[in-house]
Amino acid sequence: MRPGVTNFSGYEAVMILRTAYRERPDERLPQVLAMLRADWIACVRRKRLDVGTELDDALQNASLKVIAPENLATLDDPERLIAWARAIFVNSLHDLGRSSRRLWRGRVVTQHDDQEALGRIPSLDPSPEEIVSAREREETVRRIVERVPMARLRLLEGLSEKEIAERLGVTRDAVAGQTKRLRKLLWRVLEGDE
Repeated sequence: MRPGVTNFSGYEAVMILRTAYRERPDERLPQVLAMLRADWIACVRRKRLDVGTELDDALQNASLKVIAPENLATLDDPERLIAWARAIFVNSLHDLGRSSRRLWRGRVVTQHDDQEALGRIPSLDPSPEEIVSAREREETVRRIVERVPMARLRLLEGLSEKEIAERLGVTRDAVAGQTKRLRKLLWRVLEGDE
C-alpha cells in the first residue's frame, strides 16, 4: 500500500474486505471501500478520462467485484491491493463502455440520451451493400492465400517461418519479409482499402 493513502496495511485492508459477506462485516469496511474509490476517481482525473454518467456505475460494479470472495482469492500479495483493485475498476469501465455505447457517425450516443437521438441511430446489422462488400473482400483474401505459396503454407497449413524457408528453399529472413508484406496487404484488403 502507498504511504499516506490509508491507515491500514494491505493485509489489514484485505482482511476487512473479506468480512463484507459476513453477517456482521467489519465496521471499517466503508473506510476501505472509500479509500479504493478515492484512488479510482483520482485515476480517472489523472488520465483525463471522459466517462460521463458511467463513473457511478463503474464505481459500484468495481466495489462489488473487489469484495467478492472469489475475486479476493485471486489477490496474491495484499500489499498490491491498490493496483489490483484499480485493474478491476478499469475493467468495469471498459465493460460498461462496451455495453452502453453505440457509435453513430463519429458521435458517441449513450443509453441516457433522449429517445429521439436513439431513434436516429442506424441499425447495427450490416446493410446489403456492406454484406456484398465484405464477401468480395473475403474472396480476394481467399484468392491471395491460394495463389501465394508462402501464404498458403503459413496461414492454412500453419507452418513456422523456418519450415516454410526449408520447404521453399529461401532464407528465413525472406519468409519473414514476405509474411510482413502479406499481412499488410491482407489488412488493407479486409479494411476495404484495396
